[in-house]
Amino acid sequence: EWLARHPDATVVIAGDGPLRPTLEATIMARGLQSQVTLLGPVSESQKAWLFERCDLVLMPNLDVQGDAEGFGLVALEAGRAGCWVVAADLQGLRDAVTEGGNGTRLAPGDVAAWSQALDRLCGDREALARLGDKSRDFVASRFSWAAMAASYDQLFRCLEADGP
Repeated sequence: EWLARHPDATVVIAGDGPLRPTLEATIMARGLQSQVTLLGPVSESQKAWLFERCDLVLMPNLDVQGDAEGFGLVALEAGRAGCWVVAADLQGLRDAVTEGGNGTRLAPGDVAAWSQALDRLCGDREALARLGDKSRDFVASRFSWAAMAASYDQLFRCLEADGP
């Protein structure tokens, strides 16, 4: 629906999974072949290349029984590359996507909310670029090696102060 209203938009889907046949059928049925590309599995270097060229990264994960995102590393990698992340508000992604810091979290499956967020974000390219810069700074300040080392150092000092 959103793509039909935005014929100049391009969506690239990296990765693979059991929903691929459904995605392929939907793309064909809606005539979106010129707007949507399914890449399948990508290497780390290909992923980094994609992030450098993206304006926005969507992670519309769904809550699947027995399958959970352990930690949203992909969201942090996207942020490090200067992409604003729109992610499903689910376990794992909550740890990596901070509302207003490096992205936006939305209810999984809420098509209207996702569409509105895309309209808002894609409607102002300059603002989206600023959000990408903000995301890069946010990730660097909290998840760089130096930031993580300082965080662990603080944790160990607290544990040491509490004693055995």
